[in-house]
Amino acid sequence: MKQIIKMAAMAAFAVLLFACGSSNTPSGTAEKALKCLQDKDFDGYVDLIYSHGDEVRKDEDKQGMVALLKEKYEKAVEENGGIKDYKILSEKISEDGNTAVVEYSITIGDEEKNEKMNMRKDEDGNWKIDFSK
Repeated sequence: MKQIIKMAAMAAFAVLLFACGSSNTPSGTAEKALKCLQDKDFDGYVDLIYSHGDEVRKDEDKQGMVALLKEKYEKAVEENGGIKDYKILSEKISEDGNTAVVEYSITIGDEEKNEKMNMRKDEDGNWKIDFSK
């Protein structure tokens, strides 16, 4: 009986480990970003934005980006009923494996539309939102 419990615990740990590790994909990052927007977690969203080159994001720069995002969000999203739902549709990774495009649908109020999010790997190999394109 102890052996079965031990095996079940190891299997559960493996599943948990795999699930947590799978979010470092273009689609996983896009999903996190959309969830941040839906939850109005603007700090979390800004943390997912690619910072070009060796430029370090200073705290005051981040807070300025958060304030701007919040202002734009309130005008574009909140006034139209908020984000009701979103779904990842596809992910296309470039041949070199450093950039990707994630297509998703998003429902704001009663309107559903398809959008694209450009992604790029940072120097640590994490996928981030790339606004340079």
